[in-house]
This record gives sequence, C-alpha cells and structure tokens, in this order.
Amino acid sequence: MENKRRKPAPALLLAILIIVVGIIFSLTARSSQSSAIAEASDHLTLDDIIIELHSPTPTHHALQESEFILSINANDDKTIELINPTIKLEMLHMDCGIVSSSLSSTSQATYSVSAAPLMKGTWVATASFQLEGQSDEVLQLYYRFEVL
Repeated sequence: MENKRRKPAPALLLAILIIVVGIIFSLTARSSQSSAIAEASDHLTLDDIIIELHSPTPTHHALQESEFILSINANDDKTIELINPTIKLEMLHMDCGIVSSSLSSTSQATYSVSAAPLMKGTWVATASFQLEGQSDEVLQLYYRFEVL
C-alpha cells in the first residue's frame, strides 16, 4: 500500500502567510509609535507663546488620580485659544490601557484633567488640540511618566 500525503491547499498557505506578515507588521508599527512618543516634546513654542503639558503630581500611582495640566504662557498681551483640547493617558508598549478624561478650563490659559493610570509601568499623557485660526492641523504634546 502506498501512503500518499496530501499537499496543503494553496489558499491555506496564503492565509498563513498573510497572518504571519500581519503579526510582524503590527509588532513593528507599535514599537516605532512608542519610540516616537518617547522622543516627543512636552512643550511647543510659537513666537512668544509657550504651550506646555506637565503634571504637578509628585509621584504617580496605579489606580490613583494624577493631575495633568495643559498651559499657555504668553509674553506681553498675546492670547491664543485652543480648540478641542483633550488629554489621554496611554501605557507604552500596551495595546490596552487607554484612559481618557474631560478637560476643564481653570482659566483662559490653563486646562487640567485628573485621571488614574490603571497599572504600574511607563505611561504617556497625550494632549491634542488645534489652534484658533489653524483648524486644519492637530498638534500634540507628550508627557512621559512612571507609575508606581
């Protein structure tokens, strides 16, 4: 008796190849995004105006609220208005763990939010906003911090 082995169908081989390529692509895309965030800036200077993202919370702890502030510091009497400012927290190298909260305006030049990171590790707060008169461009600032 002859033992004949069946060859895998070409469609099955193609499906396996597509899955492997997808996994490799998603892993490299996520690590390059994390690297870009790690090297990004927590402030932006426009002429004599500085827009900054920072946290007055001295140490950040998992499941405890930390405060994050988006502030506008302008020399002279210059004013600038931010359109749709948001801040979200995201754990680096993690596909889940995004924390979003609504910003409150404490003054025309200061926006703040309190949010609780979910677990220990390296996190980044991302502030996204548009500038009045430049609604076609979304700007982002990044504040990297450790959660204990």
